[in-house]
Amino acid sequence: MSASVRTTRAEGESTGRWLVPHVPGTGPAWAKALAYVALVAALVWAVKLVFEGSLDLMVYNMGAQWVAHPNTRQEPLYDLAFPVPWGGPDTLPFTYPPFAALLFGLLAWIPFGITQYLLLVLDVVVGALLAGALISYANRKGRPIPLTGYLGSRAMWALVLAVILFCGPWIRTISLGQVNILLFGLIFLDLVRRTDGTGSGLERATAFIPRGVLIGLAAGIKLTPLAFGLIFLMQKQFKAIIAMGFAFAATVGIGFLVIFNDSMQFWTESVSASDRVGSIKYIDNTALTGIIIKNWLPESVVDPIRYPLVLIMIALVAVALVYLTRRGMILSAISMNALVMLFMSPISWSHHQVYFPVIAAALWVEAFPRLFHGTVRTVAAVLTWIWLIGAYIGPMRGLYLTDRVGVHLHVAETIWVFPYLVLFVLLLLWASVVIRDGRREARA
Repeated sequence: MSASVRTTRAEGESTGRWLVPHVPGTGPAWAKALAYVALVAALVWAVKLVFEGSLDLMVYNMGAQWVAHPNTRQEPLYDLAFPVPWGGPDTLPFTYPPFAALLFGLLAWIPFGITQYLLLVLDVVVGALLAGALISYANRKGRPIPLTGYLGSRAMWALVLAVILFCGPWIRTISLGQVNILLFGLIFLDLVRRTDGTGSGLERATAFIPRGVLIGLAAGIKLTPLAFGLIFLMQKQFKAIIAMGFAFAATVGIGFLVIFNDSMQFWTESVSASDRVGSIKYIDNTALTGIIIKNWLPESVVDPIRYPLVLIMIALVAVALVYLTRRGMILSAISMNALVMLFMSPISWSHHQVYFPVIAAALWVEAFPRLFHGTVRTVAAVLTWIWLIGAYIGPMRGLYLTDRVGVHLHVAETIWVFPYLVLFVLLLLWASVVIRDGRREARA
């Protein structure tokens, strides 16, 4: 199948289908100028956070230095402990697969300060491409993002990029120096691109890479992208599943080839030690485990509640993906699969939810105009606004705000995990409506 995972062939023939053509807006110059000011403000804030933070990038660098200097290694890779900058007994282990360590090792000879801003530049590039893609997709579907006609394409692109960069998951990722945005870029590209040599310049440049390979490589850096095999499975893209599997297996093999003992330790011990990642009780955990435990339930009931919910979620989304494919709802399919990945994981920090802009666009462009009607539409709208506002702020920024007004910590944790509980309910509603409509169409 040469077309992208959900688009029609006719739609894909346009070489600029993910690009935004220049269209002047009807609004005044000052309104357009404000859009650019917003982008500059977001970029300045991002630079400030990178300069002050990059904690996770420091951990990456710890692994990179270990890889790059084999003669000075004093302990195995997965026994390393990075002391937290604020002091105290806490340390951070290296939790990523061996292949990730080897990739980070390529950056070991670049000064850390340069690496910080190099990562920021790459994050902004992904954000810029995503902003253009979402604006273009919304326009093609006849559901432009609000203010597009008023601001014009260029100013609108600047505003959407600013909104993306400043949203909770993205700005938290940037602050920590995480690679979530880059992995998201690989996954999103792998799912939306054409592989037959048509489409945008980026699609043509990557057409020689079989679909699934980019996701397999992303999984070699962080395991969770393997969950996107679900979208390939339900769309019967078995070649993509095989390509993803081979690419991922290659990353595992490279790890064993270069650092055999440490690879053995990771795949037989460290990979299943969830406590190395952190505690499910931490406020930033937005997986089902975090949602359950922050709603005043004891830890002993987390798994008995979580496992049935995960099974229900997977079953609904799996069936929904079939109908979404038939209806060409590309963003909805990606969003649902991403949410399955995030909710089912034992721990999903808020900065892992970098799919926020795609989910928001999927709801605006696809779900509300084509799926949600009547009472369901009203309920979905309420749920969407709660999630949008709460997740845009994010648990960490939210905790700062509620702490300023004297809200107790445990109450604040419940407040800021609530948007993700709402998102889970919205996901189940969304998938159920897709299945209902799909069955009605099949009977018609």
